[in-house]
Amino acid sequence: MSNSQHGDTVYQVYLLEDDPSAGVESPVTGRRLDFFDSGVWVECEDSRDFFPYERVSVVRERAAEEVEAETGE
Repeated sequence: MSNSQHGDTVYQVYLLEDDPSAGVESPVTGRRLDFFDSGVWVECEDSRDFFPYERVSVVRERAAEEVEAETGE
């Protein structure tokens, strides 16, 4: 397991397919990631979600200000 967290950094996990029935849309944005052999846990503002690597296309590290400017959040 490895752990990634930085103060003003967010991580965007792009999925191969969205899952609207579960309320999951790509990219999933979180402030902390935990990598395991079978997938990645994404700590979001109000939840913690697990995505197996088979569902993950790209993981991107970005400045929080960039993402906030793009999304308005």
